Amino acid sequence: MDGFAVELFHRQSGHKHQPSTPSKMPAQRDSRHTRFLDVDNTPPAYLAVTAPYDGAQVSGVVTLSATGSDNMERVSIAFQVDGNTLTPFATTAPYTGTWNSTGLSGTHTIVATAYDRAGDFARSAPVTVTVP
Repeated sequence: MDGFAVELFHRQSGHKHQPSTPSKMPAQRDSRHTRFLDVDNTPPAYLAVTAPYDGAQVSGVVTLSATGSDNMERVSIAFQVDGNTLTPFATTAPYTGTWNSTGLSGTHTIVATAYDRAGDFARSAPVTVTVP
């Protein structure tokens, strides 16, 4: 995470329009305000599909789960099966979702993608499962 401070300078006067010569300028009040901004340009640091395990044989409604973390502690995880995103996204730990594998015989690839509030993202290593 990167951060920086911004200093705002504000000058107020009692008149709508400033006179054109400095000698006629009204008394002014100056104020300074400092604001700190956090800039998040770091993608989620850790992401892994924890269920099902790689090489598993699954059937019916399958529970998908993943772990993930981010430096700003806000993350949502989307599961994809064969490149198709399942909804809704998991927004709180433990991050889980379901996939109905009924009638989908064959080998399938599951990936989890974690997104943080800034839109940074990270993808898990793929997990391959078989539906008989």
